Amino acid sequence: MSLERKRALKSYFLRLYRNVWRRRGLWLRGLLCWSIGLGFLWAIPNETFDTRFRLRGQQNPSQDIVLIHIQPSEWSSFLEPQRNWLRPMKETGFDDDSFFWSSHLWKKILSSVLSDSPDAIGVTFFFADLNLETRRSLHKSDIFMNPKVYYAATSDKFGELVAPSLSRTFEDNIGSYELFPDSDGVVRRFNFISDPSKHLVTRMSSLRRTLNEDPYFPVGSNRLINYQGKAKSYKSYSLTELLSGQIPDGAFKNKIVLIGAKSARSHSFLTPLGQMTRAEVLAQITDNQINNLWIYRPHWTFSATILLFLLIVGIITMNTFPQSVALVSLFWLGMGWTAFSFWIFDSHYIWLPILPQLVQLSVVYIIFLSYQLTISDYQKWQLEQESIYHREVEELKNNFVSLISHDLKTPIAKMQAICDRILSQNPDSGFSSDLLSLRSESSELHRYIQTILQITRAESKDFKPNKDAADINRLVEEVISRLESLAKEKQITLEVKLEPLFLIEVDPVMIREVILNLVENAIKYSKENGHVTVTTQEVDDYVQVSVRDRGIGIPKSDLKRIFEKFFRGRQEKSIIKGSGLGLYLVKYFVELHRGHLELKSEENLGTEVTISLPTYEESELPIEPSRGIDNQANG
Repeated sequence: MSLERKRALKSYFLRLYRNVWRRRGLWLRGLLCWSIGLGFLWAIPNETFDTRFRLRGQQNPSQDIVLIHIQPSEWSSFLEPQRNWLRPMKETGFDDDSFFWSSHLWKKILSSVLSDSPDAIGVTFFFADLNLETRRSLHKSDIFMNPKVYYAATSDKFGELVAPSLSRTFEDNIGSYELFPDSDGVVRRFNFISDPSKHLVTRMSSLRRTLNEDPYFPVGSNRLINYQGKAKSYKSYSLTELLSGQIPDGAFKNKIVLIGAKSARSHSFLTPLGQMTRAEVLAQITDNQINNLWIYRPHWTFSATILLFLLIVGIITMNTFPQSVALVSLFWLGMGWTAFSFWIFDSHYIWLPILPQLVQLSVVYIIFLSYQLTISDYQKWQLEQESIYHREVEELKNNFVSLISHDLKTPIAKMQAICDRILSQNPDSGFSSDLLSLRSESSELHRYIQTILQITRAESKDFKPNKDAADINRLVEEVISRLESLAKEKQITLEVKLEPLFLIEVDPVMIREVILNLVENAIKYSKENGHVTVTTQEVDDYVQVSVRDRGIGIPKSDLKRIFEKFFRGRQEKSIIKGSGLGLYLVKYFVELHRGHLELKSEENLGTEVTISLPTYEESELPIEPSRGIDNQANG
């Protein structure tokens, strides 16, 4: 790699590092929000999973699974009359499966079910400690040894099956019937403590589906049970209905039949949808196994990636939109994620957590709202400091301008007086033209100084119009009288058309200055032997003063900026002297009186400027926005 390329890469990474470090407040807060979301994801309670079942409601459980529930009272009533069943009840109790053993009754039960050609029968009772003679007689019975009958077995501490007394070898139809609740006692998972093929559910459903066909879970893993409804979701019959022949023909045909106890504590389990019997829980698991209904929970990294995506969207939203819009956007983003999570759970049995995402979006709003408020306060403080600094600079500038202007007025006045005295004493002197030129230039300079002082006073905080009743026509006549000499120098005709007007409340000094600027500009920018017309009239509730000339006009490109401070058109700079402050003051003074100004101009055809002053009292005037620029555009 060349040295120049190394330097370029080093410079690039250095700039990248500086940009990242400059925005550390942003990404550190984002990292904090993501950490909170990951913390909730890691510590998410199982109850969140349970809530999905309660909100989802009843599903469509398989019709290929049928239950037979045996009540202890029913079992006792069907025992042989000669047997003293009170003694076993006292010795074993309802919670001991040995209470439900009777070879005579079980032979009837199995015979009745097998006669209807079921696919499999699962006995969820664990019968142990049967005497040797009983076991030998059972092993010779075709009913008990039927290959469609599967008996419950338990497991030892090493995970090996402990066969019931009904089994001869471990190759018989036995399977583990054990269920393993979570730490809170709720059965949510189908766990395998050893080979999955040794479970009762696996053996019963082997004719329809095997674990190896499952595309989502490897053999030997635990699975989240997708409960299809509350207790009594599957078709169930009682022992009385079975033995008394009340069950319709074909009720068990090609079905998986599970036989279990109804009111025994050892057969009762807590599930996300409430209490269920062992047979009902095994029916739910069998349904999941046959129809592949297991709930799939994506890997932790997938959920973390979703959190990161929502974090980025939330940060962009907070930094792009106003607070109210951002709040609504984040709210609907959370609602959208919630709806999507419920939909994919109900439709595809994929469990995507909701709580971590909602918590993270809430934290993003709170943290970045405080971040924006902090930045806003800092910017406000900076603006206040800049405002204080600008006020100090402005005050210093105004003081300096006022000081210089006052100091210049005295020597200029002396120069003018000396010129006047010399001209009066020696009118035919050879220096007369030079003195007249000096007198004219000093007058122009005096005019500039007067304008600067007016702007300085006008832009001060306490500057207000000093209104009094004034005759606009009289002010126009005073201005014309003052500028007659300037008009005669350029041989310009001043035409005055004044309508009779009532007195109105204005500041006479300001309005006289406005009219003076307009008429003086009209004379300056008119050609020799030109014509300037000044008219007054009352239109609606306004007194209007119009000044029209036939001079050089204003180019369209300059119309939008003609009232800006110190602005002068290109032609004006090269032809006529000026400060670019006259029209700025005109517009400023007119708007102080809540009036408006209109300007119409065409290049080489002339210009017409009209000011409108209201005849209302100040308390009656509606407050209107500045119309200067709009009127220029109209002109």
